[in-house]
Amino acid sequence: MIVGKPKLAEQFFLNVIPFMKRIKILVCGTPNGWFLRMSTRVHIDQIIIALSQNCYKLERLEVQWDPDTIRYSDNSSKFIDQLRHKCPQIRSMTLSDGEYFEMVKSNFERADRKTVVRTTTNYTTSIIQLSSCYKDLLFN
Repeated sequence: MIVGKPKLAEQFFLNVIPFMKRIKILVCGTPNGWFLRMSTRVHIDQIIIALSQNCYKLERLEVQWDPDTIRYSDNSSKFIDQLRHKCPQIRSMTLSDGEYFEMVKSNFERADRKTVVRTTTNYTTSIIQLSSCYKDLLFN
């Protein structure tokens, strides 16, 4: 996200995602509005749709916007289903705690994938997975 330009947040990602077809890890947003309180709300459904249509290799997604900034519709569950089906390699979806987190978590739990959705208070997405010796680091 381009810090200091909150109006570019949603539109920026919607314009860039179609060009990131091979992306595996995506972290978007600003955690807890620490620098600049966003005056607009981000429609997360459009970003989820764009990811499901373009990024089939997505493995980890972290949305750092706080619950006050995220806006979603009644059809969000359908869009999460679409992401879950079109991105079968997704192993981690990290969201800030709130109503949207609970809705996404229950959606993945219904599909028997309970460990996918995590909260930003307990987990942070990193790029260590892309390291060539990542499998040597795993001990469980």
